[in-house]
Amino acid sequence: MANSQSDFNLRKQQAADALREMSRRATTRSTQTPPQNHAASPASKTAPAGAFLPFNLNSLKLDNDTLLILGILLILSSENTDNLLLLALGYILM
Repeated sequence: MANSQSDFNLRKQQAADALREMSRRATTRSTQTPPQNHAASPASKTAPAGAFLPFNLNSLKLDNDTLLILGILLILSSENTDNLLLLALGYILM
């Protein structure tokens, strides 16, 4: 019993030491890194919404609910999903 208690205390102390070391490293890294200018970086330029799609979703003239259900159908169909659930979602679209 005494051995398990001392082992527990040793592991507790090691965990506390590791926590202090990680905290020390995090504070020294955050103070060493210079602030970045996000306005000048080329990665900050964002593409217009829907630029990654080969077509425009607005041209489909679907309401938001229908698009949401279609998205859920697409995601669930790529997973191992119950066919009855997919059928129910298809019925809701009608």
